[in-house]
Formats: sequence, C-alpha cells, structure tokens
Amino acid sequence: MAQELTGYSAKELLSMSFLDLISPEDCIGVIVFHKKRLMGEKEHAKQEFRIVRKDGEIRWVEFDGIKILWNNHIATLNFIIDITDRKEAENALKQSEEKYRSLTEYASDVIWIFNSDKKKFTYVSPGIQKQRGLTVEEAMAESLKEALTAESYIKVNEEFQKNLNEFTANMENPENYMIEIQQPCKDGSTRWIEISTKFRSNPDGDIEIVGVSRDIDKRKKAEEEAVNLSCFDELTGLYNRDFYEQELIRLNTQNNLPITLIMARIKGLKVTNDTFGFKMGDQLIQTTAKILKKASRSEDIVIRIGGDEFVVLLPNTNATVAELVVKRMVEAIKKTEMNEIILSVSFGWATKNQSEEDVEKIYTEAEEMIRQGTT
Repeated sequence: MAQELTGYSAKELLSMSFLDLISPEDCIGVIVFHKKRLMGEKEHAKQEFRIVRKDGEIRWVEFDGIKILWNNHIATLNFIIDITDRKEAENALKQSEEKYRSLTEYASDVIWIFNSDKKKFTYVSPGIQKQRGLTVEEAMAESLKEALTAESYIKVNEEFQKNLNEFTANMENPENYMIEIQQPCKDGSTRWIEISTKFRSNPDGDIEIVGVSRDIDKRKKAEEEAVNLSCFDELTGLYNRDFYEQELIRLNTQNNLPITLIMARIKGLKVTNDTFGFKMGDQLIQTTAKILKKASRSEDIVIRIGGDEFVVLLPNTNATVAELVVKRMVEAIKKTEMNEIILSVSFGWATKNQSEEDVEKIYTEAEEMIRQGTT
C-alpha cells in the first residue's frame, strides 16, 4: 500500500528519509507531531498533510501513530491513509452544492446530510452500498439510532450535542469534527467507520450535519493487532515486560486481592550461551516458557520479563496456593531432559494481601527469595 500511495518501490522507500515524501510546507508540523508521539503524548486529533508522489502528484494523507518498543528501541508505529478524495469532497462543498453532489456520486467515502431538527437523513451518497450493503433509500430511512451500534449511538449523541452547542455559539466559523464509531451492516456484521462532520444552517433555518464516512475497519484491526504484538515476547510467545508493567497496574485493585507474584530465573543461561551458543540458550528459554505456561492455571498470567527471568501473576491467590503452583513447576522441570545441558530454575514468590501494600514491593520480595536461595 505504501508503494501504491507513493509510487516508490519498497527498496526506494527503505532508503529514503520519511521527510523526503512530505510537501515542504508540511514538514515542520510532521516533525512536531512525531516528537510528541515519541514522548508518549496521545492527542485525539490526527494529522493531515500532503505527500509528493514519485511522479510529482500531490496526495493528502491522514497520519496517526502510537509509541512502541521496536527491537529494544523507542519508536512509533504509524498508520497513513489516503484522504485525497475526502479533501476534494470537502473543498467541493465550499464551491457549490451542485459540484458537491456530482462528486459524491463517485466518491468511495459515504457523504451524507442529517437534519438535526427533523432527526432524519436528507441525503446519503451511493457509496453506502459498498460500505454497509444498504441502498440509498434504505440508509435514508434509518433513524440515527438504527444507523449505529448501541455503544456508538451513545457516543455520537454526546458528541453531536457538544458540537451543536459550539456551532450555535459561533455559526460564522463552524468547526470540523472527527469521531470513530461502529455501524451495523445489512449482513449483520459491524464495521469501524470514521466520520468527519461539519454543522451548517440550511435555507429553512434547520441545523444540518454534513458528514463524510470512511471505512476504517481494516485499519482498526491492524492497529489492534499491532498493539497486541507489541505486548508479546517474540522468542517465547509469552507476554513481555511492557505488558507486565501495564497489567500490574490493572490488577492492583481490591477485587484481585490477594495477588501473588512468582518469579522464575533460569540458572546458568550465560554459561550456556558462552559454551554452546545462543541457539542452545534460546532453546533453554523456550523450554522454560512452555513448562511455566503448562504448569500454571488458566487464570494465571505468564510473562517473560527479559533475559533469563519470568514472572507469573496470580490474582485472587494466596501464598499457600502459589507454593503449590511452584511445586508443579519444579516437578515439571525435574522431569525435563535436554541435550547436553541441564535445565535448572530458581523460584521466589510474594503476596500482596492488603490494599495499602505497595504492589511493586512483591517483585522485590520474590527476587530476594531467589537471592537467598530458598528454592
């Protein structure tokens, strides 16, 4: 898709600075946006700017990104979509209603008008057929509630009311608004849709919402998959340290007490790497991961913190039960045979019983148990 959008080959793109693709007048804004993402700032607004294709054509794109850890480096994972059609549609609105209507007949996005006073759609472009499987007539006959999932209907009602208040307070300079919602399709499925809206007053004095709906279902699924992938350890398939830090905060509630943390540390991993090579060391890590996962209960959360260290989080579990889980793990490790090397793992565990206790302290206590050589 990047090649299709820019006109460059994959090899050319990988050898270029990203800024080489951006229209010069938009470069500073893109740099500022990127630095904010690197600092972890997540604004609701997405960025729109122009890119220059290899053949010199200018295309408008919408840009969003999230901060991730990539190969142990802080980076941003970015999503870019071509919004040239939408920008052209918005410009057409400013020129004349006739030009606008002509364009909407062929736009891939769905353009619509909703009369806020009469509570009904007065125009829906033919793109609705591809987007939701409805005819124009079927879409126009829908109420706003029928056109949205239950959760999105609540969200849209709140947004529209807030935006309406802003519009009535400043009708001379209406704002553009954007929101991501879900809509039902004729086949029973639901799709993620991004709607861009602007309020206006029609000749009859009614307030109308002019909207452009873009199908972002694939993008949302890609975002969710990317976020999920960023939570997993590539070598073992277990959750990683980033996930651990987030999960420890999420589990730190009264409902999850007592919560126990089991720490497991592979003995002699560095010696194995130095003597037999990193491939054998990786096998040691992967074997340990499988044993810990299999010996844990379904509700337990097994995480590779890094290197030779693993953590198992056990919500609603006291130290006595945790010790039984550790014994299962120890027995499984004793029965495991590996070529040329012996698998040996140290364990420590600690429990938070009271809400006022520091949840991060149980990590230190479990680590101390290992240091003392209790197990």
